[in-house]
Amino acid sequence: MENKEIKTDQRIIVGATGASGSPLLIECLRQIRDTAGYEAELILTTAAELTLRQESDVTLEEVKGLAVRTYAIDSIGAPPASGSYPTAGMVIVPCSMHTLAGIHSGFSDNLLLRAADVTIKEGRRLVLAVRESPLSAIHLRNM
Repeated sequence: MENKEIKTDQRIIVGATGASGSPLLIECLRQIRDTAGYEAELILTTAAELTLRQESDVTLEEVKGLAVRTYAIDSIGAPPASGSYPTAGMVIVPCSMHTLAGIHSGFSDNLLLRAADVTIKEGRRLVLAVRESPLSAIHLRNM
């Protein structure tokens, strides 16, 4: 009999910000859910929730249902804030320039930024789907 338990190194933290691109978030969560052995844990900013309502017919509850766990943005002590919480990495989709700047500067004032900081500190993969165009010299420097 096959063991269906998720390995901790197959847990992916998925963050979303208020940048345009909610359909990308939804598809990313679906792809993780549909990949055997992987699971997504979700962190949404307040702006991400607002943008989702404006860009999609998918409800917030439906999006949260695509993840095995959802964390409040202000839950700075939640498991993804700790380097001892094993993950395969993190993706932020969409990623606003505000969040990119916070990651670049190490300004971890919410769970999403703290989880990204920990992901980098632990040498895990961090993928940012930045959603801005045209890019300024500041954006490029932060990248």
